Amino acid sequence: MEDLQASSQNGSTHPPGMRRHANEVDRSDGPGFETWRALKGERFTPGDGWQRLQHLRANGSTEYAFSLDQPVKRPAAA
Repeated sequence: MEDLQASSQNGSTHPPGMRRHANEVDRSDGPGFETWRALKGERFTPGDGWQRLQHLRANGSTEYAFSLDQPVKRPAAA
C-alpha cells in the first residue's frame, strides 16, 4: 500500500492529473479520489473512475472502490 501511496504523490504524470482533478471535484460531497485494483492490461476511462468515486461516496471503501485512507486488503492470488 505504501508503494501505491508513493506513486500517487510522486512522478511526472499522476500528480498533475490529481491536482487538476482536485480542482474539479466538490470534496464536500465526500472523498475526492478513489482507487481500485485493476487487472494487468485492463483499460478504463475517466467515466469508470467517476462511477467508482460515486460508489465510494455512497458505500465507503469496498473491493470495487476504496480510498487510500481506508484501503481494502489485497485479495489472495487465485
